[in-house]
Amino acid sequence: MGQTIGKVESSFSPFANLPKSIIVGLRCAVSEVSESGYTLTQTELEQILQLTLHEYFSDENVREHSNALFGLFNADTLPGCDCDEIDSFELLGTLCLTSGMPLKEKAQFLFDLFDLNEKGELNINEVTLAFRSLVSGTRKIADGATMLTDEDTDQIALEAFDLMMPDSLKYSLAMADDQKLTRQKFFDYVFNCPEAVSFMNCYDDIIGTKDPVAAPLRSTANKVDEQETKGRPLSEPWRDQQRFLRPEIADDRPSPPPMDGLRLDHVCGRNSGTEAVYTSNGYVLYAAGAMVVKIVADGNGYKQEFFNEHSNRVSSLAIFHVNDEMGDMVASSDTGGDGCKVCVWASCTLSSQVTFSTRHKVSSHIIANQFVFTYFRAYDIYSCLSDSQNGVSTLSFSPSGELLLTMGNKEMNSTIGVYKWRERRLLFTARLPGLGFYDCSFLSSDNSFGICGKDLVHFWTKSESHEPYRHCRGSTSLFPSQVQITSIACVDGAVVTGSTSGTLWLWEGRVLVKRVEVFRFPITKLFASSAGLFVSTQDGTIHLLSKELALQRRLDPFSRSDSHDIETLCWDTNREKLLVGDSSNCLREMDLNSASKFIMGCHSTCHSALTDFTVDTLNDKIITIGEDGFVRLWDKDARVILQQHNLERGLSCIAYNQGADQVAVGFCKSDNCCSSDKTDVAFVILCGNDLTNIIHHGHNSQKTLTACKFSNDGKFVAFGAKDCGIYIHSTDKDFPLVAKARGHSAPILTFDFGCADDSPDSASFIRSNSINGEALYWSAHAKKQTPLSQRHTRWESQSCIYGWYLEGAHDLYAEENSTCITSCCPLSDSSIVVGDSSGRLRVLPNPARSKDTVYLQFSTHHGKVQKIELCGDTLYTLGSDDSCLCMWKVSSLSWPPIMPPSLYNDHVIIDEKKEDQQLSVSLALATAQMEDLDFSTSHAEKTSSTHKPLRPWIRSLAPPSKYTNTAGSLPDGRLILERIHGYNGHNAKDNLHYISSGESIVYSVGRTLVRYDEEGDTQHFCSVEGRIKCLAIHQERSICAIGQENAEQGIVVVDLKTMNYMSLCKSAAKGVHCLDFDESGRFLLALGGNRLTIHDVDNEVMIASTLTHATETLDVRFTTTANTLVE
Repeated sequence: MGQTIGKVESSFSPFANLPKSIIVGLRCAVSEVSESGYTLTQTELEQILQLTLHEYFSDENVREHSNALFGLFNADTLPGCDCDEIDSFELLGTLCLTSGMPLKEKAQFLFDLFDLNEKGELNINEVTLAFRSLVSGTRKIADGATMLTDEDTDQIALEAFDLMMPDSLKYSLAMADDQKLTRQKFFDYVFNCPEAVSFMNCYDDIIGTKDPVAAPLRSTANKVDEQETKGRPLSEPWRDQQRFLRPEIADDRPSPPPMDGLRLDHVCGRNSGTEAVYTSNGYVLYAAGAMVVKIVADGNGYKQEFFNEHSNRVSSLAIFHVNDEMGDMVASSDTGGDGCKVCVWASCTLSSQVTFSTRHKVSSHIIANQFVFTYFRAYDIYSCLSDSQNGVSTLSFSPSGELLLTMGNKEMNSTIGVYKWRERRLLFTARLPGLGFYDCSFLSSDNSFGICGKDLVHFWTKSESHEPYRHCRGSTSLFPSQVQITSIACVDGAVVTGSTSGTLWLWEGRVLVKRVEVFRFPITKLFASSAGLFVSTQDGTIHLLSKELALQRRLDPFSRSDSHDIETLCWDTNREKLLVGDSSNCLREMDLNSASKFIMGCHSTCHSALTDFTVDTLNDKIITIGEDGFVRLWDKDARVILQQHNLERGLSCIAYNQGADQVAVGFCKSDNCCSSDKTDVAFVILCGNDLTNIIHHGHNSQKTLTACKFSNDGKFVAFGAKDCGIYIHSTDKDFPLVAKARGHSAPILTFDFGCADDSPDSASFIRSNSINGEALYWSAHAKKQTPLSQRHTRWESQSCIYGWYLEGAHDLYAEENSTCITSCCPLSDSSIVVGDSSGRLRVLPNPARSKDTVYLQFSTHHGKVQKIELCGDTLYTLGSDDSCLCMWKVSSLSWPPIMPPSLYNDHVIIDEKKEDQQLSVSLALATAQMEDLDFSTSHAEKTSSTHKPLRPWIRSLAPPSKYTNTAGSLPDGRLILERIHGYNGHNAKDNLHYISSGESIVYSVGRTLVRYDEEGDTQHFCSVEGRIKCLAIHQERSICAIGQENAEQGIVVVDLKTMNYMSLCKSAAKGVHCLDFDESGRFLLALGGNRLTIHDVDNEVMIASTLTHATETLDVRFTTTANTLVE
């Protein structure tokens, strides 16, 4: 089902794709109305349709459809014949064959229909009658169907009995009278006969010749905003200038580790278009940047906790309520990067249980298409080449919680996948039929799920758990419609979908059986709960319906002046609270009898980004601006809006003058906009206490202002612009333009004010950076200065990223190629934090002179870290792509004298996250791993010029007469390793271990790990990519770590019970020659060359790294004392 090639064209609608209930009802009506039960007159047919289809058609439509249907099945009446009847078996059999029932249910109905004696078995005459009736009936409704003779039909029927007959009767002219087909034997034959399977598929899900016109839909699908190119500057001219500013006395000793750490305290912001969910204990989970935030009640207020195992934008959440000591199981997915993955974790502990990368964006060519004949039915198995890209947009747990449904990005990835997440195993994947899908969900059981979107609704079902899913298109024959479906839910076992027309659709199987026209506005979200079905519409209202889809209550979470589109709904059964997420990215909580209240306000909306912020340290206020033109004043501790004002134009930069209580705001300008009095205004000065009070309208650049800053003495305010200039204004009356600094060749990135030694309280100089890597110096009146003259200048801030104090950090990022530094801020005299284009924060020693320095790393944002600002012990960071404002607490670190921070500190060192590997896939999808093979011919092209020896024997070769080219196809056979004889103890360290109390031994041979079980004298194997250099065993967890010769191959952790990969840890050392587990079995110590690394094998991350103290270290071990190891 789901195929279009090989389908017949028919004008049989609306009698195609009928649900099972109607087909059964038609058969009952035939037995009640027809006098003979074998034939039907036109009047009888009209009565039968009236009995079964009265809910769907008016009397006039029933009469019209019955005449047309009778004409089709009476078309073979001979001229002059007075017989005005049709065959009831032919009619019912054809309606069954073209219905919306699964193939197995169709076969069951046909068996019962032609079992005339009702004995549960068919004889040769009944089977022949069945096949002839079906061929004759389908021939009448199909346009241009292939003619099949009665002899061919009879031969197919006879083959069913030939398979059962003993050899002594197979060539007999007479058929044994006692030969009968039971129900099971009939199924076996039908689903293993290629002609029968092809015939049923041909008339299954008949597609009419229609050209639907898609209705306009404002999708609530989460989209990643277009990002600017994250490339580093083409050149680094700043390095030549910075050499004059380095200290006169060079210190060649390694930089000490940073003495300041960060702890994330609060995040303001939410990823638009993503779900927000309740846990079983009433906590709230939602996505922000590259994290999932957990809101926990704390006295009369709230506090936040964070799950930060993602590296890219978190795009979807799903929760399965367990309510044990670890909490519910939560699945979160990300999108927008090369290493997109799904994490399943516990809601209480926020600890990751399983992490796996996704397989989406199935390529257009299929490398295998074969029929697999099973005990009941035949299936099409498509194994597709795939590459993981763009990530996951929607997740859904199955009712049992054992399976996880993933749907690819709605614009780029039209694919779905079903995972057995505990085993990290992909069970099923398929390309979606069309573009633009908005929602997906498991339905009443693990054996069925559905998706909806522009192309209506599609279902995947299977009868047994071991069978593959089978695609079937949702049928709307009873209610023809061309609207788009926005959401899908399962209410008490019934499938309900919402549409852009405001209509609810009720489905029976894959057939639409009921439409409920309740709402005037498009439906944006459905959420099924114990309280009923919650439905949100585009006008910002929420409706509660009963399980019978009767309207019970209307809820208004917004005021009339503050209406937004609703993106997510969730009901807390225990507390009877409704969680509402809207397009302003705010979260509200309400019950059924009271107004909503904010539990998470936001600085921006999904329609506009947060562009800049500044902090009023004296009054504990934050001032933010956005593309929507709003200036908002926030209480830093309560995180609520105190005041806001709309300047009616996009805003780009902001600065606060503490002494005068003034706020400078710069405007965005379109490159092609016409000049006017309003657009000529480049900036405004606002009163800090009253944002509606505009003190001054300023004019300078005709381009967008990119940076803004007051000097500490309050005498100057300067603006950097896209026109490559810096405009310096006096803060006197009318804010006159003092000077204009021209010299950069690219837009201004940032700048700092500085003071001379003789006037430490007066701003005299400016240093500035452009986006192409320039670093220039100026006087306060825009006169260009030499770098050497600025050696003793004291800078009021340190926001310029191109300076001698970050040369080692730039060298570090240069080795990573894909990322670069985008912002920085000193934490103290000894530490500095930098933000990069991947959303990470790194705390380095200040200055960072060497790329080999130890640093702390934190991942929160998705995309570029645009701005970092320190106020007291609170650090603020802003992400340009996720519009999230993060608040961090800065604390001092205590370092052990011989090691970086221990495993048990809260700080992470060199937090390198691996690219997750697909550890196993089902047999039907094994060929998808062909994507890892490299068939490029570059090597052959490079070596084509080398001399090749003559091969005269080639001339004597002659191709076979019957040759089939099988290039590129998979071989039919395979090899299975059965036994390895021998043992090599010289090339690997710690290569022989007892496990299971001495009942088994584990050892290595070449690239293979061997487990030998004494009981049964059997061997089990696990092969790795490189040559094995060392082993480490943890007896209680029954796992083995394998160190390989090359660092690129990583450290493989194997489950010794299954001999399958459990995790893969990336190694920073040049080969690993010693490994050791700690007592818990979670942390793994690795020695390679002169570097020690410590890995968290459960989360597959490196958490610590340092150089060894000896010239040649031979062995390392964890001790029984916590925080200690011996070298």
